[in-house]
Amino acid sequence: MPHQNVGFFLITLTFLIITLVSTVVIQEMNLVNSRRKSKKTNLAVVLFPCNILCYIRILLVCSAIVIPESLYFLGIYQVAILLTTSVLLDLVDGYLARRYKHQTVYGLVLDLIIDISTSTVIWFLSDIRFSLLFVTIEWSAVVAILYASFVQPYGHWKRKLVESKWPVVNYYFSNNQRNYLGAYGCIGHFVFPMTYIVWGAKPWLLALSFPGLILFELTSVILVVALVNKNSQVS
Repeated sequence: MPHQNVGFFLITLTFLIITLVSTVVIQEMNLVNSRRKSKKTNLAVVLFPCNILCYIRILLVCSAIVIPESLYFLGIYQVAILLTTSVLLDLVDGYLARRYKHQTVYGLVLDLIIDISTSTVIWFLSDIRFSLLFVTIEWSAVVAILYASFVQPYGHWKRKLVESKWPVVNYYFSNNQRNYLGAYGCIGHFVFPMTYIVWGAKPWLLALSFPGLILFELTSVILVVALVNKNSQVS
């Protein structure tokens, strides 16, 4: 595995740890300033089923990176299975959070950072020429979301985008992205680089997933612009 991929993953993991620590500190400050909460309650949040799945996702992504090639009993398919499982668990933890009303600031940031970590690893393993461009766009979106959520909070960022003047963006982010357009964008964003990892250039798969990838990246750019504009209006 190329050293630059491992290095970039370590940077991503460091960002993950720093963000989680910051989230915990912010949460604790809010708890102190608003009302008293027991340590048991804070521990319960950390151990919510949806958050436990996030910890499993971290292990899966780390395993896909740090396991030496000599231990690949399924070849590159082993990496693909680990990363695909992580992405599928993202759907499950989101469902559990909504089903049991376990949506917390800690869980939101945890899920967001694991998503970008998984995406970054997939892009760099794919070794696509423009992977750095896509990673930059997606990280910019994450930074904008974190800034909108903590530094200048003005409601959930997805709701603000649904209120935008772009009809396509409105639909894409509607119903928490549980719609045909949102699903196609997310699938294309995953399948396109994963195709390169497993099979190389597979024309028919790339042709099917490429429009979804472009849709995902364009909405990420619009997301950044919308949140920056919203922040300037608030300021």
